[in-house]
Amino acid sequence: LNRCCQELCQTLQLAQEPPFVHVRLNTAGALQPLTLSTAKNLGVLKQDGVPFLVAHALSPEAPASTRRLLRRWLLAPRSQESVHAMRQMLRAFSSDQALVLPSLHRVPPVAKVIAYITARTGTERLFRDVMDCVMGLKTLLENQRYEDLWNPLLKIVASETGLEDLPRDDFLADLDDILHLLQKWLHDTSQSDDPLADCHVSEDVETQRAVERIFESNEAFRGVASQQQELVADAYGSLKSARHELCEALREGLPPDQPGVLVYNPFDNDICFKKKPLVDSHGAHDRRGKVKKERFTTKRLEAALATYLACAKRTEAATQQALQQLCSELGGQVPALRSAVAAAELLLTAHCHASHALRSGWSLPQIGGERLDASLAPYWMDPGDAVFSHVQLESGRGAVATGPNMSGKSTLMRALGACALLANCGFLCPCKPKAVVPHYSQVVWVSAEGDRPAEGISAFGYEAMISATLLRRATEGTLALVDEFGRGTEPRAAKAAVCTLIEELSGRKTQFVVATHLHDVVDVKLRTGAQPVAWRMGIKGSSQFGNWTYQLELGVCRDSLAAQTLSHFGWPKIALDRFHALLEVEEQEGRKTDGSNDHTLALNDAKESPIEPMDEGLEVADPGEAVMEMMSSFGAASEILRLKPRDVPPAPLCAGASILYTLILRGQILYIGQSDNLQQRLQQHRQRFGERLEAVLMMPVENTSTARRLETQLQRDCQRRGMTLESNADALHRNFPIKDDMKASGAPAELRRMAQELMEMAEQLEAMEPRDG
Repeated sequence: LNRCCQELCQTLQLAQEPPFVHVRLNTAGALQPLTLSTAKNLGVLKQDGVPFLVAHALSPEAPASTRRLLRRWLLAPRSQESVHAMRQMLRAFSSDQALVLPSLHRVPPVAKVIAYITARTGTERLFRDVMDCVMGLKTLLENQRYEDLWNPLLKIVASETGLEDLPRDDFLADLDDILHLLQKWLHDTSQSDDPLADCHVSEDVETQRAVERIFESNEAFRGVASQQQELVADAYGSLKSARHELCEALREGLPPDQPGVLVYNPFDNDICFKKKPLVDSHGAHDRRGKVKKERFTTKRLEAALATYLACAKRTEAATQQALQQLCSELGGQVPALRSAVAAAELLLTAHCHASHALRSGWSLPQIGGERLDASLAPYWMDPGDAVFSHVQLESGRGAVATGPNMSGKSTLMRALGACALLANCGFLCPCKPKAVVPHYSQVVWVSAEGDRPAEGISAFGYEAMISATLLRRATEGTLALVDEFGRGTEPRAAKAAVCTLIEELSGRKTQFVVATHLHDVVDVKLRTGAQPVAWRMGIKGSSQFGNWTYQLELGVCRDSLAAQTLSHFGWPKIALDRFHALLEVEEQEGRKTDGSNDHTLALNDAKESPIEPMDEGLEVADPGEAVMEMMSSFGAASEILRLKPRDVPPAPLCAGASILYTLILRGQILYIGQSDNLQQRLQQHRQRFGERLEAVLMMPVENTSTARRLETQLQRDCQRRGMTLESNADALHRNFPIKDDMKASGAPAELRRMAQELMEMAEQLEAMEPRDG
């Protein structure tokens, strides 16, 4: 390993003795890393036609860092200790609806942070992101509200960074040191460092704008480095004097009462007069030294401009030196930085996964035992559209799954494989509550994937190669998923190969599911202790015109219904007629491998089991004084939450729950709204309002209809109290935007006015006290 590191340094022309840190990850009891074929077929790695598991385990707006971490964990699963800790974190996020995550929106990759700091090329954006991570972690580790997250988080971080232990007090001390360095060298954002300050030259808007443009273009370094540092303070002092002299030179030559006299040229990076100034002047020159047409300057202006540009470059260089010095001082905090960024990544990933998975109806199964017992659904489908299948596998026993074409055998296999993988990595799964998943040592997928002519391997040769790998590695803790094995060879040999594979896996006490169209495999008397369980995919109706139920049941399918599949995908009628004729000849001559003429699928008369609905009524919180009082008066049973502008809502409330919320904007302005995807809506509000957003008040309600009604009611109550609203469009109606609907339908303006008057009269009548009798 040391020799490899040294050769790498020679290749990259780095120092021969770099500060390499040897990290040995704890893999005790971990699921073995996935094979390439398994990772592709279970959607961990992208493959055409296979839904991407990582994308369905996280929301579309989840940061890229969360996807990278989730994919790493699925490809190379962690130890049992880390898996248990991840389950504790997800359980905390799933159960505590008021657990607001501190601001951790932009988590940079660990490798990027270390590489940029080591090379002394760190940017302000990178350091700001690191500072946000550090401040968010400090808030979480210092607040008793997050106590349930402390131990699991620190255990995983220690394991990920190769440490034996990571005490909370020591970690907090390291975070304080990092934060002190960042605050020492970075500009305090609470203090203004505006390039447009102290640059007033003219009352004319166009003339003043030309002056502002030259300062904006040359002072992009503002707001980056702290002016408390000597080298930065000196540069800023010289720049201030140069700016003052430039403004005086411009004022000196400005003719009175003439608009648009000054012009800024971004290509030449200069400012000059359009007309001759009041003092002695001459023609201005461009960057190539040629005289500009009808552009004038003065000697004082030329000198002041040259001095200003030199001071601006000096200040920019001083800013870069400050960032390089910050990189140097942070170089001694690399282990702590690695732990901090890793902790932020883990927290953000767990929160994003919990919020999205709960919305999708996923649950956290029990891990342990030797028996698989779970009701599964495809991970890429909404639970309201999916059909759940109840899967049971005893210890050391397998199943043979048969079924018609397109009935869902491979879908069931992927659902089973994804559930086993996610559960053994500590994540929520697409299954109903109370599911039990054994602790597996490996999950393996075997299927035909075509030939490899460049390697001299046929289609069946590739099947033989990956199945041989399975037989070498299979143990009692293996879950093997074998899909359509033997497609690359003739049916008799395929049948013998499938039966032999089943016997070998049974002899190793491996749990397996073999999906096949070789239906008579289940009739073969195998040399196993117990025959595999016979599964089939259900169908309703006749064998010719059946409808798939996509639900697993016990039994054997005897007809793949190939004709329906051929017809569904566009075979012409003449070809289908010939297909039926040849199939009838085969049946009459007794050439079917099972020797029977029965091609009728045993019908499934059982009804589909109802799908349990997703939990609703997730609760939230609400905010400030008068608004809080009004929201409390609505009689909702839920707690009211107050979030800071960059806080992340509790996981169960991020999406899928109906939320009534109020934004507190700068200047005591309110924005009242409702949403069933709060996290995405808040992200849009942050982009729109920026620094104007001061706080968020939120309260969960029963459903969207109630949220809309309360939104209108709250807007009206605020208006009655004289509060300023950013928008009051919904206050004009009771339930839905009548105003917009009428516009869209082309209703005349007179009708819209009458509707508004009627609504106002209704409000007045509601406010009147009822008379006795």
